[in-house]
Amino acid sequence: MMHIIIAGGGRTSKKMLELFKGHSQQYKVTLIESDKKVCEYISEVYPYVEIVFGDATHPEILEEARNNNTAAFIGVTGEEQTNLLAGKAAKKMGIPEVILTIGTHQYRELAKVMELNNIINPADSISAEIVTRLNGADFAELIHDLHLEIEFKKIVVDQWSELKEVPVTQFEEKVAGNAYPILILRHQSYHLPSDIDEFEVGDEVIYWYKEKKKGIF
Repeated sequence: MMHIIIAGGGRTSKKMLELFKGHSQQYKVTLIESDKKVCEYISEVYPYVEIVFGDATHPEILEEARNNNTAAFIGVTGEEQTNLLAGKAAKKMGIPEVILTIGTHQYRELAKVMELNNIINPADSISAEIVTRLNGADFAELIHDLHLEIEFKKIVVDQWSELKEVPVTQFEEKVAGNAYPILILRHQSYHLPSDIDEFEVGDEVIYWYKEKKKGIF
């Protein structure tokens, strides 16, 4: 039976636990979480999950969660610095697969320096899902249907925009807050941020930013 460690008990984690729910004979899942209320909730809703209470960045907590069959560590705590530190510790322990969600450009660059290469950008995964469902759909309705816990805005790059001829990777530096581009409309066609090098005049950039936390669930 493959053993998987998940760090973080937030919404992303719960979605993964739902996927593993029907495959409890194939996977053994251990969740590391530092919030007691979240631990209680997970234990009630997902009784097949083993829970380790504590900070995933602490080696002794990782050691408690790990066993001889641990195949992967997945860091989805919602705190990118925590994901990086915990991922580095997991890799140092010899866990074969380390997967982390990192959205901020600076932290993704830091992950490369730390030799953590299996990084998932939440914005990219959202982009991919939106692109697959964009066919004739109203964008606002689409976002509502996806039940995304993020807020969306749109900005048009004009002649006087600070984004004109700026590399896409520098978007969050030019826009206040934790903002990430997810789709770029250029010449009536949608593009992922990874498909575009620099913003051009006329680009419509759809981006998301994190809402302030309103509660655990």
